[in-house]
Parts: sequence; structure tokens; C-alpha cells
Amino acid sequence: MKRMKLTYAFLIAIMILTSCSSDDNNDDGTDSSIIGTWTGISSSFNGQNSGIPDNNIVKFTSDNRTEFIYEGFGTNGQDISEFGDWTKSGNTLTINWDDADQGLETYTLTITELTENSLKWETEISGEGTLKESFQKNESSDTESYFHGSWSITEAKNENGENLLILCTNGELPNYTFTSNNELNATLYIGSASNVGDCQTENRTYNYAYDSATNILIYTNQTGSTSEYKSEIIEMSENRFKTRYVSGNINLQTTVPNFTRVYERN
Repeated sequence: MKRMKLTYAFLIAIMILTSCSSDDNNDDGTDSSIIGTWTGISSSFNGQNSGIPDNNIVKFTSDNRTEFIYEGFGTNGQDISEFGDWTKSGNTLTINWDDADQGLETYTLTITELTENSLKWETEISGEGTLKESFQKNESSDTESYFHGSWSITEAKNENGENLLILCTNGELPNYTFTSNNELNATLYIGSASNVGDCQTENRTYNYAYDSATNILIYTNQTGSTSEYKSEIIEMSENRFKTRYVSGNINLQTTVPNFTRVYERN
């Protein structure tokens, strides 16, 4: 009987140690868990409710860039954004701003909760007190962050399967760079009618948006025009996606019926 009690006590000790070890691992978390777009839901300062955080939208991308968006804080009611680089070590989140007043270049936060859908942190404001903020994951924007980065167009075909990709003598492929602030910088190559292989470089900047409900990728001109170019994503993997033209017409974008294009991550 005594031996059984000792054995039982030993098993309990093992379970406690295993649980603690698991908790320790969870405390540290993974950097990827913070990646995405988060919407502010509450904040407090020195224990007093402060409502929705001023930076009510925050974005973290896989290339360790961050954007804090202050909606309506501009002098004319426009949104204001702060950009920077982020690093995470354990529960400490450090942000180095691109543009900040002297002495405010680094923003250090202690993460008190980080789950699939919830992010909470706190920080000490020097000489003033403790700021605490809570956010929830904006699931509809998670897939949008997938596009961030540089992509080459490796295939372009019409509905008959004919290749429409212009082959330049320099071997360059069209390049599309999607940014975290929803800009699309495109480097395009326009073929010469007289000399096959001669290509003229055209650089265009568009705005883009992704509708996860319909799987539609939307490009718009930055000139204020309301015209949209819509294509449906019909294939998607970690480093490759394929689109099919749906509707619309904007500068230098192909409008052939059922035109498909393959993007491969650089």
C-alpha cells in the first residue's frame, strides 16, 4: 500500500512537471502567432477605462514590419499611420519606428495574452503610468497579408491556353510587389512591335484589396478613378497563386476573357 502511494505521488509529480513545461513553452509563443491584422477593442490607463485604443488597427507582417493606424486622427479627419520594424522575444515586443522624435524611437510592450484571436499588451509611459490595450484578430485580413512581398509573373494564358507572356531578351519577368499598406507596385514589360524580344519597362502603382468571401483580388488606379480590375484566385499555395480575369479595365492590365496569370513568390 505504501509503495502504491509513492508510485501515485511520483506520477502526480511527473504530470505537474510536464504541465509546467508545457505552460513555459506556451508563454514564449511563436513569432508567427502575432502576424496579421488586429482591431482594438479596449484600453485602460492607470486602471481607468480609456475606450478603444487610439491605434485602433495594428498590422504585423512576416517580414517584421508593423503599421499602427490611427483612424480619423489627421487634421482633416484622415487616417494616420506609423510604420516600423518589430521583434518579439518571449513576451517582450519591441518596435523601432521609421520616423520618431528623439528618445521615442523604440516602443517596448509586454504581451500579457496572445492566442489565435486575442492580443493584449501593456507598457509603462514614462512619468505618467501604465497603458493596457486589447485587440482581436481581424480574420478577413489574414489572407490579405499572404500577398505581402515580391512576386514574378511566370505564366499568362488566354482561354485557349496560348501563352501571352512577353519574353524579353533580358530574361526579366513582370514583377508585382504587394505592400502592407495595400499598394501594388508593378514592373511591366511592353513588347516592341518591330523587334521581337525588345521590351520597354513600365512601372505602375495601383491600390489592391482582397475579398476573402468571393476570393476576388481587386486592383484600382491611384488616380482617383473608380475603375476596378477584378480577378478570381483559382489556385493558392504557400509560394504560388493563380488568377482568372473576371471584369474591369485599368491601365496596362490584360482584359482577355478567362485570362489566367500565375504569380510565384520571389
